[in-house]
Amino acid sequence: MKAQPADIIRQEDIKLTPELIIIFTPLTFIAGNWYLSALFILSAFAFLFLRYLSFKDHEISFSQMIPWGLMLLWGLYICYITPDPIKAVKYYTGTMLLPFFIFILFRNLRLDEKTLTRFFDSMLISGAVIGMYSVYIFISYNMRSDMRVPSFWNDFNMVSMYLMILFMFNLSFLIKSRHSNKIYFYLFTITFILLGIYLTKTRGVWLAMIVSIAVFFIRKPKIIIPVFLFFGVIMLLFFNIIENRFYLL
Repeated sequence: MKAQPADIIRQEDIKLTPELIIIFTPLTFIAGNWYLSALFILSAFAFLFLRYLSFKDHEISFSQMIPWGLMLLWGLYICYITPDPIKAVKYYTGTMLLPFFIFILFRNLRLDEKTLTRFFDSMLISGAVIGMYSVYIFISYNMRSDMRVPSFWNDFNMVSMYLMILFMFNLSFLIKSRHSNKIYFYLFTITFILLGIYLTKTRGVWLAMIVSIAVFFIRKPKIIIPVFLFFGVIMLLFFNIIENRFYLL
């Protein structure tokens, strides 16, 4: 059976593709468990390889293999000499092997505009769910002003950085979809993503967001007024908590 272009592959031909797995992978980020996310990424890579074996005219491109190979070999050497090989293998898998698989995947996936849109929507949904659970915890503990909430994750800084990245994508999509019905989706997700960032009370990420938005203003000056109004309301509502966090600096 010969490979077909991505836009004419029928559902009865292939029901599960690496592209479909990648679309749903961001939803695994909600749990804050990299083992689950790694399982999805490895599954997508396995399906990509199976597609290569099944469709003979579908090739897998392995580029920049020299730097990747040197890095992977160095990581194996570190795992060999470390006094805690189990911990080293976990670290090697998460910081070297998985990025290599992700690189190969995105070099070879059949990505079109629809697939990328669904992938980013999945990421925004994951961020919104993380933020919603943070709000739920915050309300459950009587909205204590000194409370930091990492949602489902264990690391305040990591979840805050992840949400900050999603916020910048979300803001860009929101601006570009002002005349689209999807604006309501982006407004919903950006609200809970911002609340999730706020509830981590990570000052470094707050400052990074301010700098990033300032750069964004330079490129998109028309959004200055609405964004300033939005953040002005946030400052008024949560002034005491924000003041306490920066007072600790």
